[in-house]
Amino acid sequence: MLDRLDRALWEEFPEDFLAHGYGGLPPADRQPILLSRSCEAENSARMIALADGQWREEASTFDRAFLFFDDAGRGAARKVWAGIDTGAGIEREFFEYENGKWERKA
Repeated sequence: MLDRLDRALWEEFPEDFLAHGYGGLPPADRQPILLSRSCEAENSARMIALADGQWREEASTFDRAFLFFDDAGRGAARKVWAGIDTGAGIEREFFEYENGKWERKA
């Protein structure tokens, strides 16, 4: 998956290139986007995107966490959503791709 994301960030929309690199490789500390198997913020990032649909508790240490999932992972994502404690200053938002654009859901 990391290689697919790497190719997409380089090639999908070349005019909108997003600078990025792999975690654990120099200069990881200077990359605006890190592709990694771990939740370590080598670049001091305050946001994390979990692109494999699997929640990790380490993500809750970031200011903002994004969990991307496909239809097969929808049930697991709902359990994560229900288990998030909103009383701890956490705001939950859900977006779904509809009619060619992202729509915010309640």
